[in-house]
Parts: sequence; structure tokens; C-alpha cells
Amino acid sequence: MAPLVAVIVLALIFDYTNGRHDAALITSPVTSTGTLTIRQAAIFTTVCSFFAFLVFGLHVAATLGHGLVNPNSVTLKTIATALISACAWNIFAQRVGVPTSSSHALIGGLIGSVIASSGVSSVIWSGLLPIIAAIFVAPTLGFVGSILLTRLAAFPTNRLDSLFMNRFFRPMQILACGLLALSHGSNDAQKTMGIITLALFSSHAIPTADTPLWVVLMCQAAMALGTISPQPAAMTRAISRGIARTRPWQGAVAQGSAGIVLSLATICGIPVSSTHVQTGTLAGVGALHSLGRVRWRTILRMLISWIATIPASAAVAMGITILLRAVW
Repeated sequence: MAPLVAVIVLALIFDYTNGRHDAALITSPVTSTGTLTIRQAAIFTTVCSFFAFLVFGLHVAATLGHGLVNPNSVTLKTIATALISACAWNIFAQRVGVPTSSSHALIGGLIGSVIASSGVSSVIWSGLLPIIAAIFVAPTLGFVGSILLTRLAAFPTNRLDSLFMNRFFRPMQILACGLLALSHGSNDAQKTMGIITLALFSSHAIPTADTPLWVVLMCQAAMALGTISPQPAAMTRAISRGIARTRPWQGAVAQGSAGIVLSLATICGIPVSSTHVQTGTLAGVGALHSLGRVRWRTILRMLISWIATIPASAAVAMGITILLRAVW
């Protein structure tokens, strides 16, 4: 029982680091434009993040629970290894100020630990392919979607004064921020739900791979706690000023586009990266105004880290598995 409790606690710590890592992604656009204060944005997004499961269901948790690796090949050791490697990646990303994917770090860690302990055949590759494809598809959809929504918003407002348009779109940006917080809280927290469900099922603590309600509530609470925690300054700068400067109406379009893409992915049960989607939408809004307005060097750094996340975290998990064999 003690190892199972330890794994659950470790999973909740990862959920907390995930929420803290991604909070700047949600709050920075709405605070950098002055639409909400930092405190207001933190409270608002935390509430949305906690109640997200009531809106989108648990489709992503099912994917992580039994759609990525063979549940029979999962042990508490493999789950602990995956969580340790994912937490290490989150902390590293926060230190260097590069918004990476906590989700892909967790997925890579799980795959690496399962391969090291049970072999390549234990990975459900058909379930991994959509996740890999989403590394490129999700930001592209966000980029294109933000351009289309910007054009749509500009059509009826192209004759309005810019100050009036910004005042008009401030409430819209709050709504868009809420949608993004809901979809993020659902998609990201459900990944940890799936991991805990795997731990419970592999330990025979639950009869099926269905996620219990108490697991849902604990994961949403851990995500919300991370969201309301003070954010690393480097991460906030990378989102608010490192990609593209936005005005309230542009922030509303960017966050609305990201929220729509994440919502669709969550409904389809596809674990995607909120960081990838939001980066694409911010780049799309900035590029439509001026290509020079976008910090392409920052985006290139992010893209390299996105591609490296799954294999790097898998390699770390394999190394940890080898070390754990000597002590566990």
C-alpha cells in the first residue's frame, strides 16, 4: 500500500508542476494587455481549471489509462519512473524559461519506462502516432485558426477606432481566457488521472481501468493549486513578450483560437500540448499584423524543445529504470 500511496503523491506533485508550468500560458496574454490584474487572472483561471472535468468529460484520461501502453505491462515502478522524469523536465523548463510540453514529458517518461521494463511490444504505437502528429498539427491549427478569427473580427470592426475596439474586446478576452483555462484544465489534468488510474489498476486496487471520482477531484485540485501559485518570471516573459506583443482584441482572438483547438482535442480524447497550441495562435495573430512582430528565434527554440521532449524524457526514464532495479 505504501508504494501505491507514494506513486499517487508523486503524480499529484507532477500535476502541480504542470499547472504552475502552464499558468503563464493562460494568464500572461490577458494580464499583459491590462484586461485583468495578475491576481484576478490567477483566481479566474484557477476556478475554471478546477471545474473543467464537468464540461469536457474524461476522454483524455481514458487514452492515458489504456490507449498508450498495455496496462498489464505497467507497474508502480514504471509509473514512478515516468513521473520522476516528467517532473524533472518541468523543473528544467521553468528554470530556462522555455515553455515546453508537460504532457509530452509524461508520455515520453511512461513509454521509456515501459520499454525498459517490458519491451517495445508493450507500447501501443497506434495510440502514440496521433500524439506525435499533434506536435505539428496543433500549433498549425492554432496559427491558421487565429488568422481566420482575426480576419473575421476585423471585417465588422475595420472602421472602428482602435481604442474603442480594444475596450469592446476586453470582455471577449476574459471569456476566451476562461475557455482556454477550461480546456487546459481538462486536457492536462486528465493525463495525471490516467496515470493514477493505471497505478490503481496495476495494483488491483480497482477492478477496471475507469477513473474514480476521488482521483478526478484530487487531480483537478492539484492542477488548480499549481495554476494559482506564483509564476516563474522567465516563463511569463517568454509568453507575454517572447512570442509577439498583442492588444486586447488580438489576445482575445489568440486565446479563443487556442481554447477551441484544445476543446476539440479534449473531446476527441487526444492528449495535446497547451503550450504548442497557444504559441501557434500568438504567432498567427502577430504574423498577420507584421512578420517582424513575431519573435521567430524564440519559436524556433520552442520547436526544438517540443521535438526533443518525448525522446529525451523517454531516455531519462530508461536510465532511471536501470538505476531503480538496484534498489526497488
